[in-house]
Amino acid sequence: MNKTVVSIQYLRGLAAMMVVYHHSVRKVLEINPDSMIPYSGFGNAGVDIFFVISGFIMWVTTISKTQSPAYFYYRRVIRIVPLYWFFTLAIIIPKLLVPEIFTSVQLEPSHIIKSLLFIPHYHPGVSDQIWPILIPGWTLNYEMFFYLLFGASLFVSPRRRLAVLALTFLSLVALGQWVTSENPLLVTYTDTLLLEFLAGVIIGVLYMRGTALSPAISVALLGAAILLLVGFETSLLPGGTRIVIWGIPAMLLVVATLSLDRAGTVPSINILKLVGDASYSIYLSHILSIEVVEFLWEIAGWPIDNLAMQVIFAVVCIGFSAVVGVLAFYMIEQPMLKGLRPLWRRTAQ
Repeated sequence: MNKTVVSIQYLRGLAAMMVVYHHSVRKVLEINPDSMIPYSGFGNAGVDIFFVISGFIMWVTTISKTQSPAYFYYRRVIRIVPLYWFFTLAIIIPKLLVPEIFTSVQLEPSHIIKSLLFIPHYHPGVSDQIWPILIPGWTLNYEMFFYLLFGASLFVSPRRRLAVLALTFLSLVALGQWVTSENPLLVTYTDTLLLEFLAGVIIGVLYMRGTALSPAISVALLGAAILLLVGFETSLLPGGTRIVIWGIPAMLLVVATLSLDRAGTVPSINILKLVGDASYSIYLSHILSIEVVEFLWEIAGWPIDNLAMQVIFAVVCIGFSAVVGVLAFYMIEQPMLKGLRPLWRRTAQ
């Protein structure tokens, strides 16, 4: 892929802001459980969109050029790890200095080590959740496992790569359906969520072959994806596993927007591209941003006991998270990548 696909950038930004919306409204409900603020958990589906996009990007950025697994891993590590460690340490260090803050954070040594190394484990404070210290980082446990498997597939010829990936992911998911276990490694590495990465890869295969839907069908598919996201959550449609509730609409969303992009009907809007560029920074920083808003809100003595103020609080959380994420993108993420990329000398590329 020689140039940025605008629609994918837009979807990355949308996915990040959906998750921010989810946690902003959840914070309102945490502060005031009796709140009547409109809430729909479909914001969680931003994660599913991210997973499909990840599969797509990995395929289209590697299939048309020779890339060693080692170089692939290096690029993925510098893209994911430094910023994640930065925001994880932004929780750990203040917690060590002021134990009274971040009351849900428990700094057990094994929890710290496993969080930093992307090892799935149960959160010591929420024993039924496989969460790291920086809770949104649970998705990175899946991402890093996907990168591990995808990088290994680069040893295989491009013609056979899709078959190898499909067999691998389908076998893992089948194992998870067959074997019942509470082991966090097995739970994570055999989750049906892995199929969302595989779906993204398949979409990437079709995209590179020039496959696209007509604009009319794309618009209809886009509408269907949105209705499915909202409809499942509001019980207008039957329930099911996450791969059905949010995974399928996420796949439809990516297919539809890529087809519209290829047809030239997706306009270039700088602010949307910026949010897409900063999506990873927004995603990792937004929990801290929401905590800051809550802290300042309390200092100001503003109420949050009526619907109007609750909506304002949520909107401020969303807006502040976006601003902080964009600043983090320019001031932290980009300088990190700029400094780390030249360290690898591509002698064999």
